[in-house]
Amino acid sequence: MEDVEHEEGSSSQKDNTVTEYRRGAEGKVRIGLSDGSSFFVSEASEICGLLRLECVVDASLLAALENESARFTARMKAIELLSRREHSGRELQLKLKKRGFDAEVIAVVVEDLCREGYIDDFRYAELWAASRLRRHPEGRHLLSAGLRKRGIDRQIIAQVLDDLLTEEVVDAALAQALEKIRRNRTLDPDYLMKKMSARGFSYRQIQAHLQNLK
Repeated sequence: MEDVEHEEGSSSQKDNTVTEYRRGAEGKVRIGLSDGSSFFVSEASEICGLLRLECVVDASLLAALENESARFTARMKAIELLSRREHSGRELQLKLKKRGFDAEVIAVVVEDLCREGYIDDFRYAELWAASRLRRHPEGRHLLSAGLRKRGIDRQIIAQVLDDLLTEEVVDAALAQALEKIRRNRTLDPDYLMKKMSARGFSYRQIQAHLQNLK
């Protein structure tokens, strides 16, 4: 009797199996399991080569499937964000974190995208600094602070700003900033000096520019 009961108990526990294996666009594969769960993974992933319809999915295979699906989903979201505009690695990490992705998954995805050239902090820093200078002319100090806030390495910042901030570019930025400050205001030197300093320009740069205007 005991043997019969044991046999019936074992047969009532059904194995989790693959019930759906459907290829989609851009190498996406949907994997459905008999327990009702489903996952999206890359067709090129190793896990795809291990799965087929009616395949039994044990605990270790399920864990691998869940991990691969999380990476794939995070990667697709990251590429979607990058298609809208450039992001630094740090910016992308923060956005993926806000969307609920695991820290380890984010780290792997960002590392892969950096290696593949989707993320390039040097390229991002060049574009951000040049755009910032056009829209809101300011000095090196504030440009550097803005890039640090976005997670850019100090060495990259130094190289980018050294290349960008030529004498001509700085002079044009000073002129543009001064023009904005002078609108509907007096030309009081102390006031101009204070406002220009607040925009990150050095005392020497401001003095030289104001002298040239005389």
